[in-house]
Amino acid sequence: MQHYRCAQCPAIFSSISSRKNHVRHEHQSTVHTKDIHGSEVIIERVNNRFSCPQVACSYSTVKASLMQTHYHNCRSKIRTSAPSVASHIPRVVVQSRVIPAGSQVQELAGWMEFGVYYHKLAKLLLCSNDGCHVCVKVEEISSHLQTQHHIKCIVEESMLDDIVQAPPQDIYNLEQPIAPFRGVRMYMGFVCNVCYYACVQLDSMRKHFVAHHWVPEFQDGGWRNNISQSWVQTLLRHQHRRFFHVLPTHPDDDIIPDSNTSSSVITSRQASGLLAQLPPPISMTSLGVHNPAGIRDTPTCDEIGNKPLGSLAASAIKKYSGLLALFFIFCLEISHNPRLGLPACIINPLALKLLDQLHDHLTTSPPIIPSQLIPECLVALFIQSNPHGTPDTCFHVLQFVALSMIKEDGSFQPHGLVTRLLAPLQYCLRVSFVELYLAFSACTPSLDTNLGLIFHNGLNGQVENMWNYVIEGTVNTPFWGLRSWMHLMATVTMTEGLPETTHWIDSGCTQLAINNLTVSLDDVKHTIQQTFQSIGQLLSLLTQGVKLPVFDRVAYEDQPHMVDVGFNYLVASAKYHNQYSGRYLLESWMAAGDPWGFSKYGETWDRSTVQKWLDMANELTKALYFCVQPAKGTEEMTVKIVNTPEAMRNVFWRNAFASLFGFHPAYSNLLDQLDHIQHLLTHLWVDTSLGLFTTAHQTSVLHRTFVKHNVAPLGVNPWRHLCVAVCDQWLKEHPRIGLVDDDEDDEDGSNHVLDIQRNHTSRTANWVYGGTSGHSMDRRAEYQFRQACTIWQDFWGVNWDYSSSSLVGPVTPVIPLSPSQLAMQALQQFTRDPSPSWKSPFQQLWITAVLEADQDLLVVARTGGGKSLAYLLPPLVEPTQLSVVIQPLKALGHETMKILESHHIEGFYVDQALKQDIPHNTNSRSAWYEPSFLRPLRPLSWWRV
Repeated sequence: MQHYRCAQCPAIFSSISSRKNHVRHEHQSTVHTKDIHGSEVIIERVNNRFSCPQVACSYSTVKASLMQTHYHNCRSKIRTSAPSVASHIPRVVVQSRVIPAGSQVQELAGWMEFGVYYHKLAKLLLCSNDGCHVCVKVEEISSHLQTQHHIKCIVEESMLDDIVQAPPQDIYNLEQPIAPFRGVRMYMGFVCNVCYYACVQLDSMRKHFVAHHWVPEFQDGGWRNNISQSWVQTLLRHQHRRFFHVLPTHPDDDIIPDSNTSSSVITSRQASGLLAQLPPPISMTSLGVHNPAGIRDTPTCDEIGNKPLGSLAASAIKKYSGLLALFFIFCLEISHNPRLGLPACIINPLALKLLDQLHDHLTTSPPIIPSQLIPECLVALFIQSNPHGTPDTCFHVLQFVALSMIKEDGSFQPHGLVTRLLAPLQYCLRVSFVELYLAFSACTPSLDTNLGLIFHNGLNGQVENMWNYVIEGTVNTPFWGLRSWMHLMATVTMTEGLPETTHWIDSGCTQLAINNLTVSLDDVKHTIQQTFQSIGQLLSLLTQGVKLPVFDRVAYEDQPHMVDVGFNYLVASAKYHNQYSGRYLLESWMAAGDPWGFSKYGETWDRSTVQKWLDMANELTKALYFCVQPAKGTEEMTVKIVNTPEAMRNVFWRNAFASLFGFHPAYSNLLDQLDHIQHLLTHLWVDTSLGLFTTAHQTSVLHRTFVKHNVAPLGVNPWRHLCVAVCDQWLKEHPRIGLVDDDEDDEDGSNHVLDIQRNHTSRTANWVYGGTSGHSMDRRAEYQFRQACTIWQDFWGVNWDYSSSSLVGPVTPVIPLSPSQLAMQALQQFTRDPSPSWKSPFQQLWITAVLEADQDLLVVARTGGGKSLAYLLPPLVEPTQLSVVIQPLKALGHETMKILESHHIEGFYVDQALKQDIPHNTNSRSAWYEPSFLRPLRPLSWWRV
């Protein structure tokens, strides 16, 4: 055996690593490290100990390695010569835009179908796919198209013959901005006034000054005085990214297109002058928050986003309140400082008084605002009317929205943002009116309160007068100006057709680009048709030769005179329902010799086999949910598959075919049908292990099904875009669905099939076909919706016969799962994740070996390695087997019992200090048809019972 001697003492060691540790701990005299600025620091051993050089730190140790680790954590406090630069940079949404490429790009043979062109000035390939507009190197174009746009592109040598790749290098760190490269995305960024370095993020500029230009004057944010805001571009991304500053627009373009419309709120000739005169919160590009009132951190227009606001979660409340705060700031500004050149906004004296109170509360330190003052101010602002013929922009709320749509460079925000600004204000206003109405109904307020002023001065002492300002009538009120703009923008959106991020790629309109995805209509049709056909195969496999009852339309009574919301129009007789019991399938299987093998040794259930059947049922359920989406277009994202007398009509029978009609549970809140909601939720499943069906589940179902058939992974949102595009392109000329004879919308020339499939607004849904927004359901509207579903299904070629006797197939033998498949199945149930992953290959290996059960195992794994899964996973897939778990601590044993209980695993805790009898249960084969025999199924999971 070889030995290693220490050169500084008589010690002898068996390995070189042991000798190195000894030398480091016993003989190392100095520790070499670096301070926060990169300068070398030497820490010497004094009296056999290392002490931290930080003056205020008393840490010391005999080990050099511990001293080095401590100093790395402590050195940030040593700032003898470093600038105190604030590191907190508020979150900013970067603005960007693209100038049309024009003549600066050149078409290349073989590349246009991929959305790739050659930029003649940048001398690089330009990707023009939606949302991209960036130059890419030739050797990276294939990877870029695959990862960013899901476009497979095989680059051949012939495609690269005419490409000259020589990007300019003389465009960086220039004192004056250059003309922008057309077709390449521009960003609102920052430029260093010292070296003209350009970047997008303010934090990047801070780091630049610390690294290259630090002087004492830049301490505490002084570096901000040496930067300027400018448009910047980069020709390449990722590791090749390097920004340079450019002009706001190309010298050949106008900043704002010329306009001769004198009735515009802000004409192109006035824009540059008016922007400088706007109130501070509006003059900023993103509705800035600099205001002496003290309101901070309010969301910007970009933060509000261009997506529909959902339920009022915490994030929605923040958006609503932030926008309302900006609106109050605007009203405060124009009430004291009217802006020349803008239409005069009329604000009644009562609202001015309450706004002044709000301002006084905001200027106190700390600001304390009574909660009742907010709805009082909002109601007071909207209790007024303007003479007919007054421009809409004389209303404060509409002028606020109009000015909010102007960007800093004079261009405009997307038109869809108008409704995103108006909808939160409308919601807050309605809630405020209801709140004050309840206060007035409780008692008559006195004149010395704000409520009293609103009641006596604003409403003339009549509480019913307040509804004149929020319902349609002859009074020209701000609320109805707001509503008219919302209808106008909804009409613009519907007329526009495709969403902003969606466009057809080819001239035949057969390939569609949605965000970063590219899909072919033929592939989508194939996926839908194949999934519809798979339903029959899954049913045949699940039933194992048992003939299911065929839907008998004659057994159902259709009552056309019933038009009540919530009435099930198809009501079956009790005799028809009673001919099949709730255990019809189970009894049929047992009578046929148990083809699935559910019974184990004729005494109890084989739960692993039951789980196989449930997993197969999950696949059928997901296939049905997938087929619901193309069957009914863009309707609600949930569907109920059970007909009950209390629930909505959910199936439209189309001769021998079927289309499913969905009704979102949340809409029933508007109908006071809480009992119906509870009944609906008990039948609404997406998975026997996951439970209730949500939008995320529907997205997962769509995503996985499309990927399974080699189609881009479309979710709910991309599917809605696809529906709008298909209706706009292929169903425009389809015969309209007839409406009532006296319907005013019958003269507007719109295509109601198109409106139904788009599902843009509640007004369209209610007025045209009624139902999906929670009220106005009637028989005629239901018939019209059935027509729309028929047209939609015909387009996708969905015409499979659900009533065909071909569903009854031969008995298919049940194939047992391998140990590795059982392990994955158990992990899916334990994590309730359809696509879980193991922590390590080693964990997967030994858990699979546990389920193989052909050898004894001793598993040694680190802390957190998942050793507890050895006794948590097998009971999920092999419930008839017995597992004995020995825990060293009682607390650990009780914790294990809680985990088992949370996953519905039967367990019994045995305390060695107590004598206990372990219960057991044995059932004979004669008990198959008894209800008590079903009870062992229940501990599987309460989701599956």
